[in-house]
Amino acid sequence: MVPKTPKYAAFKEGSMETTVGRILFNAILSEEYPFINDEVGRKRLGIIIDDMITLLGADSVAPILDKIRHSASAMPLIPARHGA
Repeated sequence: MVPKTPKYAAFKEGSMETTVGRILFNAILSEEYPFINDEVGRKRLGIIIDDMITLLGADSVAPILDKIRHSASAMPLIPARHGA
């Protein structure tokens, strides 16, 4: 079930299809920022960071960036399996 919070407002009632990595990534982001159910590369990450700075301010985003950096260094890079 999709939680009924602003973060998940784009999803209709019921369930959603996503990955564990996307859930973990979105858990790091602010509750005010919508759930991202897409692949996030460097360019997209830059856009997300800019959006969060505009929404929350640079001081609030710094701890989030630290968590992203820490989680990226702690997780091994495992390529997504498409069509599996």
